[in-house]
Amino acid sequence: MTERFGMLPLLVALVLASCGGPQKSTPAPAQESQDSLASAPTDSIAVLSVLWDRHPGHVPVAQRIGQLLEEAGRNEESLVWWRRAREADAPENKPAYWLDHARLLHALRRDTEAAACLDSLLESRPDWPEALYNRGALCVNTGDAAGARRHWSRLLELAPDHPMAERVSAWMSSQGGMQ
Repeated sequence: MTERFGMLPLLVALVLASCGGPQKSTPAPAQESQDSLASAPTDSIAVLSVLWDRHPGHVPVAQRIGQLLEEAGRNEESLVWWRRAREADAPENKPAYWLDHARLLHALRRDTEAAACLDSLLESRPDWPEALYNRGALCVNTGDAAGARRHWSRLLELAPDHPMAERVSAWMSSQGGMQ
């Protein structure tokens, strides 16, 4: 499988460069590929889609298409590409996709699905601070203060130095503490 994608980073860079993607002075081919994918213009969705069709399962391509579609406000289509990336990626990377999936579902006002997604993630990783934070935030956004307190209390217990700990603590104080 690795040999199959051995030339793919260079191919990605060449395809994107021919579409007006950025060109840099002599970076390593793998870095050039990642840099090109990171800054590809929105109109390169079609080019990247062709690349995916020729080399299905190349995670960075699916991720970049998902990002471009999300930036363009095309969240339903973005979900499809993030799902493809998740399915093609290594098992240890899959939980992070569920966070993005839940965030996109919330953006689409599909909060019941977003909650189910995060709940499923928390079943498999009950002590993951990012999942606890996101589930608490979804609870706040849907008016479930008790749920937010439950998830965020656990977050503060496990990760008091979490980047959002100060904001979470302030919200909990404004709601009467951890009750």
